[in-house]
Amino acid sequence: MENFNDRLGTVLESLKGKNRIEGWQTEELFALHNYHFPKHKEHGKSCPPCRGRVFARMKTVWNQLNQE
Repeated sequence: MENFNDRLGTVLESLKGKNRIEGWQTEELFALHNYHFPKHKEHGKSCPPCRGRVFARMKTVWNQLNQE
């Protein structure tokens, strides 16, 4: 996937300090998650635990990619 790190950074930055996730953010997080974890894909975009799992995993990926 082209610009994976940039796309992930953009969507995570757009979520900072917000209690609500917009449709495009959900779509992007799930697309990035399913690309990065092809054997553990998530599909339940309307499922709060699924969204939470995807967000937590992608935040961990972001932190690992950007460790100094």
